[in-house]
Amino acid sequence: MPTETILLRTHRRAWALDQQELASLIGIASASHISRVERSKVVPGLKFVLAAEIVFGVHAKKLFPALFNALEEEVVRNLYTFGERLKEDTSLAATRKHQLVDEALQRAVRSAE
Repeated sequence: MPTETILLRTHRRAWALDQQELASLIGIASASHISRVERSKVVPGLKFVLAAEIVFGVHAKKLFPALFNALEEEVVRNLYTFGERLKEDTSLAATRKHQLVDEALQRAVRSAE
């Protein structure tokens, strides 16, 4: 995760929070963990990402765009592979699954624009 794509530090500083204060708000014990996330030394966990979104009122994809983009690329590949496996299946369940795949891929395309 490239450092320049983590906006957590920017938001933390904009609100005049130090790392320990943000750690307390997020519910983690260590300010050093905030530092490691800000410097891209560790990938934040789900609780961290969602808590930061709640604290700052900024979507996780805006706070951690590189993480979001990498995950989105992986999921899009998985969706495409899943859709390919369903091509021969004409059951009602497969039709619903195709619809899910199509809608998810459309959302991914829209979010990339």
